[in-house]
Amino acid sequence: MEAQALMALQEAAESFLCGLFGDTYQFCLHGRRVTIMDRDLKLSCKIRGCSSGSKEFASGGDKKEPGAESSSPPPVATAPPEPAPTETETPTTQMTETAPTAETLPAPIFNS
Repeated sequence: MEAQALMALQEAAESFLCGLFGDTYQFCLHGRRVTIMDRDLKLSCKIRGCSSGSKEFASGGDKKEPGAESSSPPPVATAPPEPAPTETETPTTQMTETAPTAETLPAPIFNS
């Protein structure tokens, strides 16, 4: 194979994978997670119509101009975690029910 053919193949593969994982990460963020999961990748493939590799290759993939620069998705800012309550603060959720005791449980029924 010629060097140009290999470079074209590499460029196409990188473009496809960057787009696929970019969409996968968007599904991950929609699920309020920061780690992509298998289900995100499967959904991305299902929406793109590339559940098997041969379909994507046969359909021509993304319709881009040859030589067009591929752009990566912009970084996403995440909210900082909430600080733990201090000793003077009370937690926002408190348990209102107490655990059952022997006096509050019904008596067992024995069949003779």
